[in-house]
Amino acid sequence: MYIRCSDGRGMVKRCPGNLHFNALFKRCDTPERALCNLDCPYPSGMFPIPGRCNMFHRCDGGEVTVQTCPKGLHFNARTLTCDWPTAAMCEMTCPSFDGYFPIQGDCSAYVVCSAGQPNLKKCPAGKHFNFDLKRCDPPEIAKCELECPVENGLFPIPGHCDSYLRCEGQNPHLDTCAPGLFFNHFTQMCDLPDNVQC
Repeated sequence: MYIRCSDGRGMVKRCPGNLHFNALFKRCDTPERALCNLDCPYPSGMFPIPGRCNMFHRCDGGEVTVQTCPKGLHFNARTLTCDWPTAAMCEMTCPSFDGYFPIQGDCSAYVVCSAGQPNLKKCPAGKHFNFDLKRCDPPEIAKCELECPVENGLFPIPGHCDSYLRCEGQNPHLDTCAPGLFFNHFTQMCDLPDNVQC
């Protein structure tokens, strides 16, 4: 079975299996990353993309365009603008049932998940969330700022098998695999731990 999605230039790409064409990276990808089948709830307007806080889609006469906020900002569905993550209050989901997780683009904030329920927390002034130690630390110890090795792509994070770095136009985003899966840098997807060298 093949799924067809336009590449944005009027051409049609064929992707194997149930993969979709990702216009941002110009390759076949999983449906959740490809963002190929976004619907317009109304013919015109701007709408959030679930799970992609730094992106939104614009609808003009039913035509969909995916747009990205500037680095460090999230789409605020209430004001329809790109805003600071703490003001945007993007839909937060828990990658795992319990634990501490970073917020994309905001080193001073993090999410505490308890029984699958997310709760946004802020570090004290002048401190950043330490992804390694899962606590607030001085910025030089937390090392929150992630850097992209190249402009676009998915990259492993040493020491963190279940997470990976997603780079879009040199903008880094920290993504976490579903519970029980590891990032496979060969297939560029989350995979079973037995299939991953981490």
